Amino acid sequence: MRAIGRATSAGMIRRRTASRSLSNRSSIQRACMASSQPDTGMPRPYGERLEVCHAGWLVGALLLMCIPLFFGNLGARDLWTPDEPKYGQVVREMLDGGNWLLLQFNGQPYPDKPPLFFWAAAVCAAVAGGVSELTMRMPSAVSACLAIITVFFLGRRLFGQLTGFVAGIVLATSLKFAWQGRYGETDAMLAFFVLAALTAFWFGHTARESGPRWRLLAWAFMGLGTMTKGPVAFLLPLATLVLFFAWRGELRRLREMRFGVGFGILVLLTLPWLLTVMKKGGSGVSEQMLWHHIIVRFFSGFNHLRPPYHYVVRFFEEFAPWSVFAPTAIAVAFLRAPRGFGKQPAMAPGPEAADPARRDWALREGWAFLLAWFLAMLVFFSLSPTKQGVYILPLYPSAAVMVARVLVESIGKPQGWESKTVRVASVILFAGVVLASVAAVVGYAYAPAVVGETVSRNVVAGFAACLSLVALAGVVLLSRRAAAYALTTFALLAYVAQVGLHAGLLHRLDAIKSAKPLCQKTLAVMKPEDGWAIYGMMKPAYVFYTGRTALVLHDKDPEVRTKVRAFFSSDRRVFCVMKRSELQEVQDAAGRPLTVAVKHTVGKHSMVVASNSP
Repeated sequence: MRAIGRATSAGMIRRRTASRSLSNRSSIQRACMASSQPDTGMPRPYGERLEVCHAGWLVGALLLMCIPLFFGNLGARDLWTPDEPKYGQVVREMLDGGNWLLLQFNGQPYPDKPPLFFWAAAVCAAVAGGVSELTMRMPSAVSACLAIITVFFLGRRLFGQLTGFVAGIVLATSLKFAWQGRYGETDAMLAFFVLAALTAFWFGHTARESGPRWRLLAWAFMGLGTMTKGPVAFLLPLATLVLFFAWRGELRRLREMRFGVGFGILVLLTLPWLLTVMKKGGSGVSEQMLWHHIIVRFFSGFNHLRPPYHYVVRFFEEFAPWSVFAPTAIAVAFLRAPRGFGKQPAMAPGPEAADPARRDWALREGWAFLLAWFLAMLVFFSLSPTKQGVYILPLYPSAAVMVARVLVESIGKPQGWESKTVRVASVILFAGVVLASVAAVVGYAYAPAVVGETVSRNVVAGFAACLSLVALAGVVLLSRRAAAYALTTFALLAYVAQVGLHAGLLHRLDAIKSAKPLCQKTLAVMKPEDGWAIYGMMKPAYVFYTGRTALVLHDKDPEVRTKVRAFFSSDRRVFCVMKRSELQEVQDAAGRPLTVAVKHTVGKHSMVVASNSP
């Protein structure tokens, strides 16, 4: 019996020891897992809830946010000059003529852009039963949503889940990105493919075994971007990588991109279409596409000429409202990622980066990557004399992640200089919102001729009052050091402003911005056999909204007077749209009195449609 008792006691001791050992091991594992989580900079439990939340829930929240922002009333606004009506007409002629490879506009080859955006819009139009405002903007809206989700995963990989979530909100509610996500042209799609390519590179750069596959995926995204807007889609990512590796002092690591295979993917995706265009369009179309719209546009410029600092100013204007935090974010990036900071390979935040030193290394390298991305694209486009604000849209995701990281850190470390500058910027921004709201109401009262009856005074006043109240609430929260709630208020303010502007107000300006009413009046007096012309410069809206091929009578053409006389001397009835100020000039060239069939104001111009028949 004693032996049995001793055996039983020994067994119980062994079980307690094993249980204690297992408990200690579990505690160690939990501690390791906790230390392996990226430093969010947020005080628990606020930040911890989002860090440990399943990524699918956060993706779902971002998608729900995107639905009203990018799809609400998406087709309510008419296609506005210059690009939307032109692209709409290209898609219409693609569907009507069945030629999906050689793009055409107004019956002539259109070599300005590759076809991927137009293919996407044509598919939407085919499904919907015709080209419309909604179908033309759908590719941009979908691209914007994909970009928001991609920037979430990029921010999550770089700094943690909370930073990724905030970065998605920042990008979605920045002024220019929200606009392009609802605009029927190629730039939102290009921005997504450039973002996807650089995100794939970073995943490959920080992966152990799947790195080569991620890099091949990056090349595929660059190829799709090239089919959207040309070689800029692979030049921008490559410029970013060159600067990033040069910053680290490791240019030799560019070989990891496998340029031979990568350019093979580019050729595979683009060459079949390019050869078809060269064969069907002839040397003239090829020269226009490859020389005029790529080389000449970039190096010498033929329109939109601006000084070298233009993009710095435009970024701070069009990344609003988050641009007030951009100087702090860029300064932090310079401080955290000094040049040539080492040769140690990157480690992705996660269980394998449990060591604080390795985790800090990964965070520093992430800052270097984002800063290289921002600077490379800013310098790249600043070197070209041709400048438009939309060109720098691909650098917005890097700015969004940097700003998001600074905002998250400023909440968790309220005593740092970064937090103090963020608080000052927030107060300035909130005050600016209140002043802008007051200015909008006062401006509306003193400028009724500008907006007329298109926007109700009560609507403007109510919208401005709501924004002001939210801004004041944010100031109160900041004064009480409730920074997390102030940030939430700020994001809500930006979101409500963007949704209200795009889904609720802009379509009301069609009466003074759109050419559609003039075209509808013209179609009411025209017959199918009547001729149609545009005097001055080509205005695509008069082609799209009449559905007619137009003769363009360029006012700079030396033979324009002869062409005008021949057009109005036709045996059939003809109509020509022009500015009211050009009517006498056209009548003199026609050598006969003309009848004004339609009058309408489009934008800041008073337009008339003149005919050779009473």
